[in-house]
Amino acid sequence: MAHLRLEKELLNLSDGTSIRIARTPGMGDKEWQDTKKYLEANPEEARRMETFSRDAKAVRAWMQTQAITEYYNTRLSNGDEVVTNKFNALEKNPELAAIFEDIKRGGNQAAMQHYHNEPLMLKISRAMGGVPEEVTTVIKDIQSKPITLQEACLRGDMKTLEDYLEATAADKDKRDIDEKDAKGISCLAYAIGANRTHVVKKLLENK
Repeated sequence: MAHLRLEKELLNLSDGTSIRIARTPGMGDKEWQDTKKYLEANPEEARRMETFSRDAKAVRAWMQTQAITEYYNTRLSNGDEVVTNKFNALEKNPELAAIFEDIKRGGNQAAMQHYHNEPLMLKISRAMGGVPEEVTTVIKDIQSKPITLQEACLRGDMKTLEDYLEATAADKDKRDIDEKDAKGISCLAYAIGANRTHVVKKLLENK
């Protein structure tokens, strides 16, 4: 699994505001630089991405989908006949044909809207034979690692917290241990609630 960059960078948006945002998991340096430029020029999209990045459940689901998508893209590129036939069958399925047509017209935005339709995703997954065995290890890895700093503190993951503090030691603009996640809960609140005394101590030492 790609290394998670929990430290955040400050983006100065075109509307005069600023926002701290973490790099999307798996994004390369050049892609991240291009993404930052795009986000700075599009404040609303930047705020949407910032909100998304604080939602561990949403990010984890996205990462799992990316892993599966990458697997199938590789198989299709290599001319895998079994996978190709399954995709062709999906497009011809009367219940799904309209969905595929909508995605062709609307691109990624349309795809993301359908992605949040859980019954639809389950139907497609079953039609494709479920999660490919080759991706199972990657999925388990994604599920086992904390996605946000808040989640790391909830789990009592000292290594992730210490790595974060070390990575942001030289640039405090990238550090915000008081930030709340999508549920409105901070690192300290999670650590206290889960009785992670060692994490609580470390957080208080670095306030």
